[in-house]
Amino acid sequence: FLPPELKTLSIHDNNFMGDLPVEIGSLSELEHFSAANNDLTGVLPTEIGLLTKLQSLDLGNNDLSGMIPMESGNLSNLRKIDISH
Repeated sequence: FLPPELKTLSIHDNNFMGDLPVEIGSLSELEHFSAANNDLTGVLPTEIGLLTKLQSLDLGNNDLSGMIPMESGNLSNLRKIDISH
């Protein structure tokens, strides 16, 4: 999929569709993730909680639904989050 040492992943404004893949959890060094302004659907995978180095998460302007996973409580370095619609 992507190298696990990746620190920044920016895939915003690309018209990506579907669920956020559970493989996102394998990016253990990820600090900044932006997938805003796409057509992502479904719920946030629980694997998001494995991104313990994540500092910013931008998933705004998608069609995500459901609850924020309890595992997101593991994101102790998270300083910025946008999941607005």
